Amino acid sequence: MNGLIHGRFAADTDNRPIKVGANGQLLVGGDTGVVVQDLTVDTAAYVAGDSLMDLEDFASALSSDGGTGILQEFTLLDSGDQGSAIDLLFFSKTLTVTAKNAAWAVSDADMDACIGIVSIAAADWVDLGSNRIVTKSNISLGLFNNDTAPGKSIYVAAVCQGTPTFAAASDLRLKLTILRD
Repeated sequence: MNGLIHGRFAADTDNRPIKVGANGQLLVGGDTGVVVQDLTVDTAAYVAGDSLMDLEDFASALSSDGGTGILQEFTLLDSGDQGSAIDLLFFSKTLTVTAKNAAWAVSDADMDACIGIVSIAAADWVDLGSNRIVTKSNISLGLFNNDTAPGKSIYVAAVCQGTPTFAAASDLRLKLTILRD
């Protein structure tokens, strides 16, 4: 039997389909998605506490409008070879963040939409000669979209905790691996 069955669990009130595999096993976890985006940074020198970039919209990070997921891991590639400490902040809705290369100052109301933060230390980066890379695994950060009209997006901002000077505005590329419902 392969396909979908409908059922209810004690806490299930929306009668969602339950996925069943060919041998009758219960299939859980939805699918795994990888979303990749170039992050636009400033090429002037940063100081610790500056907003690293504008708020980035990772469209289709979730499998359905208003869906959920779990951030399993991410990889950040630094082709500018800076390897600076960075805090990545994940948000459930779009908001106004500080302009890049200005002191981070976001309102309490907007910070209420912050799902979580993952810090990258300068020592986390692996130096590969002309670029650097960092992977953070086993994050297990629950993701959801809470926009006025819920969609599939997750939003990412970053605060610089070092003093990098990027050679090009496209020096950073972020890959998110998400377990999607």
